[in-house]
Amino acid sequence: SEDGAYTITRKTDGVSRDINIYCHNMDSNPKEFLTLTELNYSQFKAGGLYPGTTVVTTFTKIRLDIATLKADINDHTFSTSVGKINNDGIKDYMPFGLAYSCIKKYEAHGKAEINLSGTPFKVISEFEVGGSKGVGSAVYNSASNLWNISGGGWCAWCIPKSGWNPRKFKPEEERFSLWLDFM
Repeated sequence: SEDGAYTITRKTDGVSRDINIYCHNMDSNPKEFLTLTELNYSQFKAGGLYPGTTVVTTFTKIRLDIATLKADINDHTFSTSVGKINNDGIKDYMPFGLAYSCIKKYEAHGKAEINLSGTPFKVISEFEVGGSKGVGSAVYNSASNLWNISGGGWCAWCIPKSGWNPRKFKPEEERFSLWLDFM
């Protein structure tokens, strides 16, 4: 089979639902992705402890485990990034749904947006603030299926809840921590 859009049927609570999925690496190591129709981005705001240029990663697709409806927030196959910060190593992309900054104690300068409008899904994960002297929030607008996320502090973030420390993320590490459900 070739890479491309496929319709997959998934049965949940006795109800069969067709899902449009983009299948990638079909000839070697197939993986499923949800195509995003609106702007979705994550940001590490430069300044304070970590100067550089603000890192903004935009996503057009997110990796999705069809069986669990969990998204891998660390997969950046279908993303583009601008900016670069030296934060215990060079960071030049951000995981999906992460708002991060190290500018000032108890101030959230990092931003992220998760917009699943145009898909059959909504985010059901909780969000958590982590790091040093951090603040943040994740505010949901059900009319537009949009999450506005802010996070920061003296190196702090707001991210889908998983107990994961994004300061230590590695590009090759899978991180299925964003739970989705049908609308």
